[in-house]
Amino acid sequence: MLPYLLYLFKMLVSSAILLGYYWIFLRDQRFHQYNRYYLLGVLIISMVLPLLHFDLSFFNEGIISQTVIRTIEVISVYGEGENVEVSPVGSMLRSITILKLIYSAGIGVGFWGLGIALRRIHRMRKIYKGEQLDDITIYHTREKGTPFSFFRSVFWNDQVSLNSRAGQQIFRHELYHIRQYHSLDILFCQLAILVCWFNPFYYLIRNELRAVHEYLADQHAIGNDGPLEYAEILLERSIQEKQLALTHPFFQSQLKRRITMLTIKPFQKSGYLSRVLALPLVASLSFLLVAFVIRKPSEGGFVAKEPVTIVVDAGHGGPDPGIKLPDGQTEQQLALQISRKIASLGPDYNVKVLLTRMDESLPDNLTDPFEANKWRVLYSNSIKPALLLSVHLNGSDNNSLNGYELHVPRSNGPHQHLNASLTAAQILQNQLSPVVKVNGIKERQNKGIWVLDKSETPALLIECGFLTNPGDYEFIRETKNQETIARKILESAVLFAEHQRGNKAVQIDTVPMSKTPGKGEITFTQAEQMPFYPGGKEAWQKFLNTTLRYPQEAIDSETTGTVLLGFVVRADSTLADISIISDPGKGLGQEAKRVLEASGKWAPAKQKGQAVNCYFKQPITFHLEREF
Repeated sequence: MLPYLLYLFKMLVSSAILLGYYWIFLRDQRFHQYNRYYLLGVLIISMVLPLLHFDLSFFNEGIISQTVIRTIEVISVYGEGENVEVSPVGSMLRSITILKLIYSAGIGVGFWGLGIALRRIHRMRKIYKGEQLDDITIYHTREKGTPFSFFRSVFWNDQVSLNSRAGQQIFRHELYHIRQYHSLDILFCQLAILVCWFNPFYYLIRNELRAVHEYLADQHAIGNDGPLEYAEILLERSIQEKQLALTHPFFQSQLKRRITMLTIKPFQKSGYLSRVLALPLVASLSFLLVAFVIRKPSEGGFVAKEPVTIVVDAGHGGPDPGIKLPDGQTEQQLALQISRKIASLGPDYNVKVLLTRMDESLPDNLTDPFEANKWRVLYSNSIKPALLLSVHLNGSDNNSLNGYELHVPRSNGPHQHLNASLTAAQILQNQLSPVVKVNGIKERQNKGIWVLDKSETPALLIECGFLTNPGDYEFIRETKNQETIARKILESAVLFAEHQRGNKAVQIDTVPMSKTPGKGEITFTQAEQMPFYPGGKEAWQKFLNTTLRYPQEAIDSETTGTVLLGFVVRADSTLADISIISDPGKGLGQEAKRVLEASGKWAPAKQKGQAVNCYFKQPITFHLEREF
């Protein structure tokens, strides 16, 4: 969608610049034939120019230093992720569909108007008998708006005598329109307006082109008579009538300009040359603004030899803020800041960065995080980028944990670009390591991470440090450090794209470098032995029966349903990060959370015999017994 909007913007800019030059230097001057072709040229150039792309990169031919990518052992982390299925009809298309409907409606209105004009001309040809004069057909009518010409037909008004001096001048006027193919100009202009009806400059061009046609025809119609006599005819015969958009009626609303043009002195050649010679300057300015992509070389010399497109997904958004700090800062805000920084610096590296969200709301202004995840993947898959990068930040109850983490699609999943994703992660690891601590490349097995596993292109997720660690937080909140990380990401994107294209300057070192996480760094979402309430299901049910209190507000409104809670059972059996995932309302969610907080210690999850932190989801169902 964005490329189309960019094209439309460039078309508006180029037509505005070129028409502005006409308005200042050429309008109502006596070089009418030049103006005619200039206006037609504006239509063509403004539509074609935005399609051209010339890269001015200051003679930087895409410098990529010799780079060695060290292979890195991937740490497998078990986790379930979000169990969401892609629906064949996504909300991604809503805004695009609305724009298409508006555009189609505009074209429909244009066709309707064009059809009315053509039907009237066709009706008059059937009603009135035509008189052949060489290759021209004259229809004698008493219709309003006549006389006028359309291609090789003249629709004459019998109230004007053809044998009178005024009639002869009017006929020469219409004959000139026919000989010079002015109807073809207007038809072409109408078709341009039909397709680009939203461009206000095209309507101005049409009006000016019609005026120029009249100036040319008036000059021819004067013949050996004086301009004042011809102007007198215009004044005498001028009437105010509704005219057809495709025709050249002799009496029309440009009367004052036509008379002025008949009486002004001929143009001076010096003035003509000065205006014409200014055209290359204006055309060059328009060309540079619209067609050229000017790109500065990147600081490290990592510039792609050919354009690279990546999709950057700022995690969370809207009702899903992610990690939230006491000072109000959220994960979704920082992820968006980093993503925007990547996009703003992309042109320096010849990288086109497409963002899944531009503000703090969910993508496509959705309200459901699950639907937003669908949108992210559908959007990226429709673009087919070289890489999908999801930007997140980490968090933990242990504020001493720090460092960056990279996640790739699960190796036992359906992803078809696993090796390419791993290569991208390895490159990013190498680029980030000199500036920040990187804890390694990881994968979640079982159900993995949705946006990675469902991607149809190479994909990876980056955790830009721990927000819960003071050092990581202070580092990433600084704009200059966000720029540093953004540049490292863009360098990695360039190196990855060049490696995929077979650039020998980017090599793989087969000597593995192993990274192992420290104890307690990983929070599992699926473990060999999941956490449970001490005593099992019966003990948990008994605890709920004795502790749970049905909120009075829910009783009064007869609200029932299931509250889904998410929380972490830590290796030391305590609970943390309790959140309400789904809530029927009327106080049920808060009551369920209160009960869980009062439940005490749970038996922790175990992985390979060791107690580990584990994320767990627990439903609590509220039910009212009805009295009959």
